[in-house]
Amino acid sequence: MEYASLTGRSFSTAERAAVAASLPLVAHAAKLPFVRVWGKVFGHKNDFIVAQCYDTNVLAQPRSYFSMDGGLTFNVLDPVSPSRFTHCSRIRGPYLGDPAYEYRVVDPVTTEAVSIKESERLAWFVQQHDEDCCVAPRGALLRHEDSTVRVNSTFDGLDFSAATYLNQYLHVRQPRRTVSALEQEGVFVPADFFDPLVDDVPTGMWRLKYDGMLQLVSGTSALYPGSVFFHRPETPLYGNIYMGEGAINGDLAFSL
Repeated sequence: MEYASLTGRSFSTAERAAVAASLPLVAHAAKLPFVRVWGKVFGHKNDFIVAQCYDTNVLAQPRSYFSMDGGLTFNVLDPVSPSRFTHCSRIRGPYLGDPAYEYRVVDPVTTEAVSIKESERLAWFVQQHDEDCCVAPRGALLRHEDSTVRVNSTFDGLDFSAATYLNQYLHVRQPRRTVSALEQEGVFVPADFFDPLVDDVPTGMWRLKYDGMLQLVSGTSALYPGSVFFHRPETPLYGNIYMGEGAINGDLAFSL
C-alpha cells in the first residue's frame, strides 16, 4: 500500500490500518499462502478496495476480494464468465459503489437488454487489468517443466542501467506470441518465455521513470490510467498497484 502514491493517489491512514488487520484473515479464509493489495477503484457512494490471494504458481488465477468499508471487511469477488465480457466492456461512466447495482446494456448480437451487476463490472475490470498490466522484471520469475511459473528465489534485481529500459519488463500471463511445440510440452523452457512490454501495440503506451528519492523505477500505462508497476533496482522488490476509476482508456490513440 505504501507504493500507491506512485499513482498520484493514496490510501488513508485508517484504510492502511484496517487493511493490515484484515488481510491475514482473508488469506486464512482463502487457504492460499500469499495475499496482496491490488488497489482501489473509486465510486460515487463507496470506493472498492481490492485484495487478492494467490498460490505459488503466479499464472493461476488469483482469488479476489473487495471491501466497501475502508478495508475493515472483505467479500469474495467472483470471476466473470467470458460470455459476459462483452457486456461488461460496454458499460461507461463512474462506479456507483454498490456491488448489487444493476446496469442495463444492449447485447450486440441479440439486441436485447442484459443486466450486469456492478460486482461483475468490477471483477471484469480487475481481470482485464491483470491480463494487461501485471508486470515483473526480467528474471524475477521462472517457468518450470510442469508449466507452472514461480518466483525466482535467486533474483536480486535488475542493475540500474538495465532497469530503465522497457525491454527488461515482462507481462505476467500466458504468452500471446506463438509458442513452439517443445515449449508447450515443457521440453524446452526459454529464458524469455513471457511477452515483453516493449512489444505492446501501439508503441508508446508505456512510460518509465526513475525516482531518485525512492530509488524506484515505475511504469505507467496509457491504456489503464491509475495503474503502476514498480521495481527497486539491485533488490528483489517489485510489484503492481492500481488506484483509479476502474475504466480502460477508450481514447488511447489520442493520448499518445
